[in-house]
Amino acid sequence: MTIQEQLEILRKDVATLTQTLGEYGKAQKEAAAASARSKAEQLRSDAEAGLHEAEERARRAYAGAEAKVQENPGAALAIAGGVGFLIGLFMSRR
Repeated sequence: MTIQEQLEILRKDVATLTQTLGEYGKAQKEAAAASARSKAEQLRSDAEAGLHEAEERARRAYAGAEAKVQENPGAALAIAGGVGFLIGLFMSRR
């Protein structure tokens, strides 16, 4: 076998190896993208579940506060007035 023939075989082997590495890189890129999409979807789902839980807690807190106001409207009015007074006091110091 001549050097020319050996070089041609080597060139073909390098071309095949380059193609194989390119295909491997593409497959790795696609796998990483799929993994990132999956993780993003999981994070979105978790955030949505947390939001729903926070909404439910806020509803329960509001209902509890509303019940307390109905039970004792005088105290609720006094608390609201006190909070308003404190806010006004802090705002006037600026």
